Amino acid sequence: MIVVPVRDCEETDRRKRDGPSSDLIAAALFVLGVATRLPFRGQILYSWDAVNYALGTVRFDLSQDQPHPPGAILYEALGWLGDLATHDPQTTFVMLSVLFSGLAASALFYLGSATFDRRTGVVAGILLLASPLFWFYGELALPHDVDCFFVVLIVLLLYRAWQGQDQYLLAAAPVLAAAGGIRPQTVEFLVPLCLLVAFRTRPRTVLLAAVVAVGLSLVWLVPVLWLTGGVARYEQITTVFMRQQDFWVPTLALLRGDPRNFLNGAFKLLSYVAFASSIATLALLLYVLAYHRTLPAKLTNARTVFFAAWVAPPLIFYLFVLTGQQGVIFIFFPLVALLAAAAASGLLADRRIGPLNLLWTSTVVVALLQAAIFVALPEHLPRPLPPKIVNRSAIADLDQHYLSLFAVIRSEFPPDRTVLVGANWRQVGYYLPEYRLMRLPAVNAGGQLVTAGPGDGVQRISAQSLGLPRGAANGLTVVLFDGDRRQVPAGVSMQTVPLAVGSPVYVFSVPDGTELRWTNGRLGEYPAE
Repeated sequence: MIVVPVRDCEETDRRKRDGPSSDLIAAALFVLGVATRLPFRGQILYSWDAVNYALGTVRFDLSQDQPHPPGAILYEALGWLGDLATHDPQTTFVMLSVLFSGLAASALFYLGSATFDRRTGVVAGILLLASPLFWFYGELALPHDVDCFFVVLIVLLLYRAWQGQDQYLLAAAPVLAAAGGIRPQTVEFLVPLCLLVAFRTRPRTVLLAAVVAVGLSLVWLVPVLWLTGGVARYEQITTVFMRQQDFWVPTLALLRGDPRNFLNGAFKLLSYVAFASSIATLALLLYVLAYHRTLPAKLTNARTVFFAAWVAPPLIFYLFVLTGQQGVIFIFFPLVALLAAAAASGLLADRRIGPLNLLWTSTVVVALLQAAIFVALPEHLPRPLPPKIVNRSAIADLDQHYLSLFAVIRSEFPPDRTVLVGANWRQVGYYLPEYRLMRLPAVNAGGQLVTAGPGDGVQRISAQSLGLPRGAANGLTVVLFDGDRRQVPAGVSMQTVPLAVGSPVYVFSVPDGTELRWTNGRLGEYPAE
C-alpha cells in the first residue's frame, strides 16, 4: 500500500482548485504574444527612427542620428548581436519586438497578480496583447515594446519593495540600469516612483541599490559619451536635437495665454490611449458608473499613491512638453490595461449566463474585437472615422510601397546618371545606397523640422557632378520619390511612374549644362556654374 502524506494531498487539492500555476500562465501569455505577431512582421524599416537604429548597429554616431539622441546603446547592442545571426537589422529588431511583446504580457500578469489578484493579471495580460497599438509596435523595428517590458518588470519589483520586501529594491536596480540603456528617458520618468519606494525602505538597502543602479548605468553611459566625443559634444548634439523637436512649445504657449498647442497635444495623447485600449476602456467606464458613490474611498489607499507616482511624471511631460509618437505611451499604458482588467473583474468575476463565465467570455470577445482592428481593418477608413489607423494594413502598405519604389528605380534608372530627390529620404538612402541623394528638409505632421541633409540652405547637383561627360545624351535623370508635384520646377516636362501602393514617382531630366538646385526652400533648374 502506498501512503500519501497529508501535506501532499492538500497541495494537490489546492492546485486543482487554483488552476494552472502562475509560471504556466505567464508562459502561455508569452507564447500567445509571439505566435500572434510572427505572421505580420514588417519587411521594410517602418520609420525614420527605425532606420536610425539600423544604422546604429553599423556605426554608433549620434551626430549622424545613428541612432538619434539621447542614444540607446544597449538596444543597439542587442541589434548588433542579433545581426550576427540574421545579417539584417530589420529582422533582428522586429524579432526583439516580437519576443518582448510576449515578455511584457507575462510581466503584466505578475504585476496584476501582485497588485490585485491572479484573475486580474490574466485579463490584463490578454488585453495588453490584444491592444491594436501594442500589437502594431510589436511588428516593427522600434524599441517601444522592449521598453514596455522593462517598465512593467521594474514596477513589479518596486511594488514588492513597497510592500516591505526590501530585497526587491536591490533586484530592481540592475533592471533600471538596463532600461536606461534601452531608452534613457525611461529612467527619468521612473525616478519619482523609485524615490517613493525608497522612503519606505531601509537606508542601507536604498544606498546599496543606488550604487548598483548608478554603477551599472555607467557601463553603458561611458561608452556613449566616449563614442560621441565627450560630455560637451554629447550635450551639444542633444541640445540641437531638442531644438529641432521644438521642446517646450506647448508649455510656452500656455504661459503666453495660447492653449492651442497644449490642447492639441492633450488630444493626441488621449487619442493614442483610446486607440491602444480600444474597447477595453468600456469596462473602466462601466465600473465608474456602477461604483461612482464609493469610488473615492476605493482610491484612497497606498496602491493608488504607488500607481500615481508611476504614471504622473510621463503624463505631465507628454502633456506639457512633447507628445511624440504613439509608442511613448507604453511607459504608462500597462496601468490602463491593468485597471481595465480590475474593473472587468470587479463587475463580472462571479457572474454567469448558463455555462458561460461572463468575465472570461467578455475578455475573449473584447480581445477578438481588438485583434480585428489590427488584423482586418484597412489602413484608411471612410469618414467620419479617423482617416488613418496604424495596424497590419499600414505595415503591409508601407512594405509594398517601398518594395515597388525600389524595384522601379533599380530596373529603370541607372545609378550613374540618376539623382533621387525627396524629403523622406531616410529609408531610400538606406536601401538604395548606390544612388546619389538630394536630401530636402523633412518635417513632421505638425510642420516641425525633423532633420535635413548636408547643405540645407543650398544644395546643387548636375550631370558633371555625377561624373557624366559634357554632352552626355539625356543629361541627368531626376526621380522625385515623395510624390509631391509641387517640388518639380515650373515648366519642366515630367513623367509619372505609378507604384503598386502609395503616391507615384515623378521623373524629369536636367539637360547638359544645367544644374538642379535647392535654394530658399525651392527646387529649380539653373545654369551650371
